[in-house]
Amino acid sequence: MNNQKIVVTSPTKDNVDASAEMTFPEFDIDSFIKTPNFELFLKKVYDALIKKMIREINENKNGTKPSDLYSFEAIIARNLNFTRAEVEGWYRTRDLTMVKKVPRLEEQSPTIKSHLFAAIDRKDTLEFKVANELAYEFIAPVADNEDPMADYLFTRLTQARWQDPDLVI
Repeated sequence: MNNQKIVVTSPTKDNVDASAEMTFPEFDIDSFIKTPNFELFLKKVYDALIKKMIREINENKNGTKPSDLYSFEAIIARNLNFTRAEVEGWYRTRDLTMVKKVPRLEEQSPTIKSHLFAAIDRKDTLEFKVANELAYEFIAPVADNEDPMADYLFTRLTQARWQDPDLVI
């Protein structure tokens, strides 16, 4: 098992340069699932995330909506975070020749990027129909096999974002 190191800078009132360096095992799914109690660990982490999401829904915080609880895929997408730089990098590496249904693609590129940024910022600025079209006509054709960013964006764009009274606690 390989170790990785992380340095966390955490300024305090007395020391603005305070930091801590720790070494920990690099994440390896095959090793992780063989670890005793991994299922219990995942269940507890999952339960804590669900409770946090329910609290955010009740307090109208962080853009969390009842629809974020509709499926495992929605829960994972809600709890993953990608930066604008990561989306921009993903966009630059796409084979745009695969996109057939978006007219004047180069011209529309800034608009498409702004919609993708809105999806990661959890801003519900797109009509559901437009978001679906973006997912099916742009994301799906350019997605690679095992493409976490495409999976995330597709889920964010195709997930209905409404208040379902049956899910509001």
